[in-house]
Amino acid sequence: MKKLIIFLMVFSVAASVFASTPMPSSVKRILRNTPKDALVGIGVAKAANQSMSMRLSETRARASLTRQLAMISDTVIVEQFIQSYFDPATGQLFRDVITRTISQARFSGSYIAGNAVDKDGATWTVIVLKKEDALKAILEAKEAGVQAVPAMASFDMEQKFDNAFNTVNKMDPFIIYE
Repeated sequence: MKKLIIFLMVFSVAASVFASTPMPSSVKRILRNTPKDALVGIGVAKAANQSMSMRLSETRARASLTRQLAMISDTVIVEQFIQSYFDPATGQLFRDVITRTISQARFSGSYIAGNAVDKDGATWTVIVLKKEDALKAILEAKEAGVQAVPAMASFDMEQKFDNAFNTVNKMDPFIIYE
């Protein structure tokens, strides 16, 4: 419950920033051209120069993808633990290892769908991670989790992945601001 409240607080802060920073039409055009079966990360930055803004906005877009993958894995793990008899400490360790692995992932297969600079000079970056590459990242994280908690070897994340992916994919992408 505490994590849900924290998530809602972070989301509301991001939403308030989003409301004050309109998305440029060029970014909307990029989003319309992204695959429907993919996660989309959006980052925005305005730094001392264009190069720094570009790098920072790419980092923020990747952070957005990380958050979305973490939501997918959390959804799958929580659903599994509701249906199983594992003790909470085991579940928390498994979840922590997966979350840490996802946060350090390189997201092979992700690509920059486009960049844009708005009228205020802020750089926007849109990064796409296709569904099959998202599944690969989740399964790699699961393997790291199994090394830490061998009892979880029978846990089938792939089976429950589709529902969680579709839920997160229907949400607006997280937009990471300054």
